[in-house]
Amino acid sequence: MITTTFTDFDEFRATNPEIDGAWLINGGSGSGWRTDSVDAGDCHILRCYSNTGLIIEGSASNDGYCFYVPFKSGVWRNNGTGFDDDELLVFEPGSEHYVTSKRDDGWHLFYVPRHMVEAPAHEPRRRSYTLRDPRARAVRDRVGSVLATAATNPAIESTAAMQTVEAELLSLVLPLLEQGRDGDAGSVDRRERDDLTTTEIVHQARAALDCWDDINAMTPSLLARHVGVSERRLRYAFNEHYQIGPRSYLILRQLHKVRRNLLASRPDETTVTDTLTASGVWHFGRFASRYRSLF
Repeated sequence: MITTTFTDFDEFRATNPEIDGAWLINGGSGSGWRTDSVDAGDCHILRCYSNTGLIIEGSASNDGYCFYVPFKSGVWRNNGTGFDDDELLVFEPGSEHYVTSKRDDGWHLFYVPRHMVEAPAHEPRRRSYTLRDPRARAVRDRVGSVLATAATNPAIESTAAMQTVEAELLSLVLPLLEQGRDGDAGSVDRRERDDLTTTEIVHQARAALDCWDDINAMTPSLLARHVGVSERRLRYAFNEHYQIGPRSYLILRQLHKVRRNLLASRPDETTVTDTLTASGVWHFGRFASRYRSLF
């Protein structure tokens, strides 16, 4: 993770290339700003602190989608509309915006290249808007945890763990983007394959996992998309066959993979942290609790 503290406002502004436009200080007696940044696969995570209020007007980058979650509720407004803890601010590529905050605060940004989002016939509308959903808070919590982990374990950025981070965050924001485009969070379900039985769903899901290059980057939503069914049908199929849901099944596969890697490693040559991150694990405390419970 790269942490940079600024005393010059223009230098701080230059670290936010996803916004092209005018930045103005709007009150506040401070003159310090800070950014924490980390790469997650092809995506990027940025956390910005400002000890002044801000006015930001212009357009978003044409290269990707930006998902913003402010630190606090009721501080920020976009195009005159405020948003709270359960809302996510979305900048589509090239979208116009007018964002303001009245006091010192900050925001989390999850940046996704547009090639990871768009189908050839699905062009962005060049809009900025807010989406209300409990997953907005989950995005904030997940990004905060990732940055905290990266701060204490800098080497994690070059491991498979960041591919897992990318997949987890994409599984949160992409359904919200579908909701913003279609006005229906369940739009993917209309394209699902009705001809598959529950047994066939499980078999196809397992086949996908067996040939997937990075199993740790797989999420239930991504697995459902790969099979061609809704998450609800995937969950029903797994509960019928395994008496656990697909998320628990993925966790079990990861736990067993890490155990095999730990047993095969040499303690004098590699650390447990090295083995975990190479296996796609980034949230060490949560994983340790699951590992102890199982083994």
